Amino acid sequence: RWKYGRGAHFIAVSEFVRGRLLEAGIEAARTSVVPDGVELPVEAAPPDDPPRVIAVATSDPMKGSALAREAAGRAGVPVHFARDLAIELPGAFLLLYVTREEGLGSGALLAMAASVPVVASRVGGLPEIVEDDVNGLLVGNTVESIAGAIRRLLDAPGEARRMGLAGRERVAARFTVEIMVEKTLAVYRKVLA
Repeated sequence: RWKYGRGAHFIAVSEFVRGRLLEAGIEAARTSVVPDGVELPVEAAPPDDPPRVIAVATSDPMKGSALAREAAGRAGVPVHFARDLAIELPGAFLLLYVTREEGLGSGALLAMAASVPVVASRVGGLPEIVEDDVNGLLVGNTVESIAGAIRRLLDAPGEARRMGLAGRERVAARFTVEIMVEKTLAVYRKVLA
């Protein structure tokens, strides 16, 4: 009550997070969704040869680093754990975003902005940004499901490229920094009116 009673209004990064606020007793009228925004690179780099699969380097136990490593091995490809996605995404073939819970998935947005298709866990806010079979693949948190998605894209580079370009279009239309700033300012104006 102390934490949530103090704010006049709450901005959630996804409908998933907004749902958590509503579950905590926040009135719907005191919540708005403003997704994170990312910069669009000037142009996307073509994928490296051989294909490079990357995942976010993290020690967070909610993230699925071990699961990503095992699934990539099963798919017959090594996975590189990136410490700085913005620097390491150019030239990547795909981003593995394996997690048990996620508010939205800014790393997935960075990959999409760079025209890199995303294989992501079907959890939290990730399905709000990754549209299955359009700009990436949503998977269950099993070795088989993740490995199958990796293999599918490796075996169909044209499909992977199509998904990467669709991801970039989605970011440009809905998830840029400029859009995030405008939506945030609109919430402030509403609250202050």
